[in-house]
Amino acid sequence: MKLVRISSTLAVCAALWACSSKKAAPEAPAAVKLVSALPASVSNGAPLEPAPAVRLVAATGSAVRRRGVTVSIAIVGGEATLRGTASATTDVEGVARFPGLSLVGRAGPLALEFSSPGLGAAESGLQLTPGVAVAVQAVSVSGTQQTAPELTEVAVAPSIEVRDSGGNPVPGAAVTFSVIAGGGSVSSAATATGDDGVARVQRWVLGNAGPQRLEARVDGVSAAVVFDATASPAPVAVTVTTSLSAAQVRVVLSPAPVVALVNASGASTPAAGLPITVSLVGGGSLEGTTTQLTDAAGRVEFPDLMLTGRATGARQLAFSSPGLTAATLAVTVAPGPAASVAAASAVDQSAGASQGVEAPPAVLVMDLDGNTVPGAPVQFGVVSGGGRVLGAAQVSDADGVARAAGWVLGTSGAQEVAGKLRDMTGSDGATFRATLRDPGERFDVRMRLLSPVNDALFALLDRARVRVEQVVRGELSNIWLSTAPLYYCGNVGMAETIDDLLVLVEIAPVDGWGGILAQAGPCFIRTSNRLPVMGILRLDSDDLQTMADDEIRTVMTHELLHVLGFGTMWQDPYVRLLTSAGTSDPFFVGAGAQSGFVDEGGWNYSGLPVPVESLGGAGTADSHWRMSVFGEELMIGWLVSGAQALSRTTVMSLGDLGYQVDAARADPFRIVPAARRATPDRGRGIGADVVPIEPVEVDDGPTRRR
Repeated sequence: MKLVRISSTLAVCAALWACSSKKAAPEAPAAVKLVSALPASVSNGAPLEPAPAVRLVAATGSAVRRRGVTVSIAIVGGEATLRGTASATTDVEGVARFPGLSLVGRAGPLALEFSSPGLGAAESGLQLTPGVAVAVQAVSVSGTQQTAPELTEVAVAPSIEVRDSGGNPVPGAAVTFSVIAGGGSVSSAATATGDDGVARVQRWVLGNAGPQRLEARVDGVSAAVVFDATASPAPVAVTVTTSLSAAQVRVVLSPAPVVALVNASGASTPAAGLPITVSLVGGGSLEGTTTQLTDAAGRVEFPDLMLTGRATGARQLAFSSPGLTAATLAVTVAPGPAASVAAASAVDQSAGASQGVEAPPAVLVMDLDGNTVPGAPVQFGVVSGGGRVLGAAQVSDADGVARAAGWVLGTSGAQEVAGKLRDMTGSDGATFRATLRDPGERFDVRMRLLSPVNDALFALLDRARVRVEQVVRGELSNIWLSTAPLYYCGNVGMAETIDDLLVLVEIAPVDGWGGILAQAGPCFIRTSNRLPVMGILRLDSDDLQTMADDEIRTVMTHELLHVLGFGTMWQDPYVRLLTSAGTSDPFFVGAGAQSGFVDEGGWNYSGLPVPVESLGGAGTADSHWRMSVFGEELMIGWLVSGAQALSRTTVMSLGDLGYQVDAARADPFRIVPAARRATPDRGRGIGADVVPIEPVEVDDGPTRRR
């Protein structure tokens, strides 16, 4: 039995040997596979930990133990290089190890590929992050050399950027800014770099005038960045460096105002970033960029300023900055181009047929902002009703008003005149209307020209007529006048009804230049009230050439009042308003004139009111107010410089003659002290202007007697 067991055992052993002698050959490697995962990120230049290792594997994925197979590493994607041994051979276990590897380059994602010829490769991604700081530099070179006023901050705040060996910005690096020269101070002295690798100070305020230096150091980096600056004397004021004497509304100021900063000695001071604000003083608005920052030289230009609104006349531009003395720039502002007109006189009036209105049409010329525009051409024209405009082409005066010389109405229908800007087609104009006044409605003075006159002279005549009709208001009886020509009254025959006064106007030589300027007086008077029906007004053609318009108008008004009876009817035996004629102290005894004389300051006159002129000879004496008392009044016997007032005394003297008058329409006038009155040597004599004629009576009822 024992032998049998041995034999069985031997039989089994033999069978096992036969099996072992038939064992399969080992599998061949098909690929490489990472032994363990790489880290998710690695710092630039830092070793890869743990060190990468790969294993040979068969197609079935099982490990293959084979020594001596070479495996290489390559970078896929990214901008980096591999430092260390980039290839290794497998050991007896089929494992290749790569100790001491590091990545250097641009931070970002990349992948490591492990490969061996003929085998499948293994790949693993990771993130390359910035490494330790190795380099530092100023962000802006311009910030390393600056100039600013003392005790102020520089325009460019110092900043540095920190990078690693791969040129990557290093965030979180500790930075210290220190003032090492010049005094001053720095904010955020101890800080750290941001994600962009940049560290900044908020402000670097310089010390007293002189060289300044700031140093920036980074932990772990031996080199420092130095910022130099120069502190100039601080600005104390703003000054204007351009000249601008004139401007126009809605036109950009040219040249553009330029201002600069100056220090206490008046020298220009460079200081960047200071706000300068400009404002308009004196009315109106200022458009454009009104606040600008100074440049590196401490200068500011305002290139787009424009004045709008009611900004004409003397104005100032004020330039200011907090803490500094402001500067002003005077400028005279003209209105913008003419854009519209508006009525500047009554738009509804009345007058008799073929007579002028009381207020000639006038327009106010304005620009887009409502400023009045001088020098603008304006054209007046009749729209309906016939008639004519005197002096239709006008130019606006210094107040922006253009005034026609007069408007003589037509004989029927609606009367209308328009005034428009002459050079603006389709521009809106101002419209003036008038109604024809019925005869007999009020006191009318009609003038009949015996000599041709131009529009300008006719307008002056018409203004004199209107002025008389303003103060004489009551209607007189209409008179049928039929007479042969009178040589002393224009040598014109009459056969017509007159309402209320007809004045014949003649321009003719009288006595040559320098003598009598004009003559006037009544030719026919009413028997009922001794008031004139017709008169003559003669202007010396020689003197007319030398007289200004205001002088002509004054003389014409003066002479029309003589036609009404002032000074010409005082000695009428039925009127008897003059006492002591021919003496050195004639005086007017009408109660109305005496009252007006007192009201206008004559209460302190020591003589008998109202004093009448005793000088000047026939035609002047006994027919004018006394110049030594009345000064620049209209009805003295001299033409003096300046306006001569139609006084309340004169108006009320017409009432003493029998007219209905409106004393409220008199000019403002006061009897002034003797030292201030006009004297004959200050004026020009009108001459013997009272025509020496005896008026003819026209019967219109019972003769008035006193």
